Amino acid sequence: QIPTAYVALQQYVTRAMETGRTWMEWTAYVQAARDSGLDEAHLKIATRFLHETGTLKYFGDVSAVLERGRHWHAPLRWLHTLEDTVFISAHWIIDSLKGLLRHDRDALLAYMAESDNVPDNSRHTWLRRVQRLSSFGIMHSLLVPYMWPSDVQSEHYWAWARSQAQEGSLWERDVAQDASDYGRVLALLQGCDIIHPIGDDEYVV
Repeated sequence: QIPTAYVALQQYVTRAMETGRTWMEWTAYVQAARDSGLDEAHLKIATRFLHETGTLKYFGDVSAVLERGRHWHAPLRWLHTLEDTVFISAHWIIDSLKGLLRHDRDALLAYMAESDNVPDNSRHTWLRRVQRLSSFGIMHSLLVPYMWPSDVQSEHYWAWARSQAQEGSLWERDVAQDASDYGRVLALLQGCDIIHPIGDDEYVV
């Protein structure tokens, strides 16, 4: 029989997802666990259970995070994005994976080659970045907003892309709205062992 506290936490996470939330910060998740009746001794087991049953995805080490947190006054200062994020929306996770794992980059190449919103003096650089991703699986960090809709930097591309039949049909909803959201996307992909940082501004896929 599943412990009552586990069920209560599962229901809390499900309600949060149903309101439109896609992820929770670690401290908010821990507080929800406490409110559900869980103590630290059972938090690791409950989190693994919810991870394995698909209610959420968490890629940090619960025991290590809790132990390290006891020695700091401001936990968020030492939590990496991957440790600080509990992913709670299956649709959002699928969209995050879809943005990188699909192989068709024709729409992005066409936009970079033809759009008036791409300055002529940097067009070659942008095209080279897209081609490196397509050919060698090397993603420059500046391409990130063009992989998933949508923020201010890439809004013109996504407005154009959604007018194209093939590309537009893939993106019924936005995945990210700011740098913080994109950071969570990258953290998810690292947690799934799909991307790995190389240097300061590139990832290997």
